[in-house]
Amino acid sequence: MRSRHGVALAVATWLIAGVLSVLAASPAVADSCPPGEVPTSLPGTGTICIPVSDPGEPGEPGGHNGGGGTCVDVNGNVTGTPGTEISCYSSAGGYSYVYLHPPGCYAWKVAPPPPADNPVWGGHSPTEGSIWTCDPTACGDPSANGGCGGFFVEGDGIPDPRVLAQEALERMQLAQPNIHMAPQPPLMTYVGLETWLWMDPGQWADIAETASAGNTSVTVVATPVEASWDLTAGTATCPSAGRPWVKGMSSSEKTDCSYTFEKVSDFEADGQFKVTSTLTYQVDWVCSGACIAGSGTLGQVDGLPGVSAIRVGERQSVVIH
Repeated sequence: MRSRHGVALAVATWLIAGVLSVLAASPAVADSCPPGEVPTSLPGTGTICIPVSDPGEPGEPGGHNGGGGTCVDVNGNVTGTPGTEISCYSSAGGYSYVYLHPPGCYAWKVAPPPPADNPVWGGHSPTEGSIWTCDPTACGDPSANGGCGGFFVEGDGIPDPRVLAQEALERMQLAQPNIHMAPQPPLMTYVGLETWLWMDPGQWADIAETASAGNTSVTVVATPVEASWDLTAGTATCPSAGRPWVKGMSSSEKTDCSYTFEKVSDFEADGQFKVTSTLTYQVDWVCSGACIAGSGTLGQVDGLPGVSAIRVGERQSVVIH
């Protein structure tokens, strides 16, 4: 197996050779580039100037645009912030490549592809996808049958992990709260009385789902962050599933999820206030395998609302003479 230093040296040699060939073919353009930059030809966009940088190895200057390197995206726009990792496509030496977070290298599709009986296909047919590599010499001879230092990618290329994350989210069974209250319907609650609100405790739990395509897998985790209650007469936002009320509790017991009605429900169509509860989740994802980004977020997402209803009356005072 080649050392990481050997791979980095091969990549650097390959990039320099590509740069020299471009310079030899376009001396007029080379003269127009500022110091430290070289002309690079992009199909359909002409020739542009980009900084010279050694791609290096992960963790080394230049390994992922560290030390001021940049990439050129598919539209020919120079992108990237010095010293940061970016996910982008670029062109140099005749290759189009993308930075993959794991394994932490620039990779590109092997063209022409290795023979169908090459072990690198892992039992897949060339009609199912393509072979990608991080080593410009690993699959240099497509007629070779002794293996190839690449990996199979299903479909047209490295999938966008955000798309896989969205697919995983759509398959998730986000909780639809089972609503509980105290007093518990069909009993009536009263104006001025603290009414406890909660859902099944087990519904306040993380939910995970994974979506995969080829060598890319994205695991999405949805974490409950709050429960929103709409009681028609008002609303409440709770930081938990709420505390179940148990018969025999004293009036000194406390909960972090309740509502106190200020008016009766007599004038509602059915004499009750409709009650709904919705769980809000923070949804984040992590990519493994061949990934153009290691992690990300889909933000906050609401589950389906649970529905109930409660009657609200008014306690009458009795005057005894």
